[in-house]
Amino acid sequence: SKRQIGKRPVMLSSTPSRRTILCQRAPAKWVNSSRGTIVKAMIGLHELALTIVPLLLLTHFAGALWHKIVRRDGVLESMTGRLPI
Repeated sequence: SKRQIGKRPVMLSSTPSRRTILCQRAPAKWVNSSRGTIVKAMIGLHELALTIVPLLLLTHFAGALWHKIVRRDGVLESMTGRLPI
């Protein structure tokens, strides 16, 4: 089945990527011109950031727990003060 977003039909049977959806919602003159390249590049950079930032947060959290539970060297307390844990 198809659904209209703007002037372009969107296929609902397959699962399109976020980039496909966002490019379909962008004005056609942006997607089909040099600005389209910029729009696609910015979408790609944002998708990359959405992947990297959660990984960095998890790594930071794991490192804090490592210093608190395993090493017990006071590094976490030196940055945050004494924690109630």
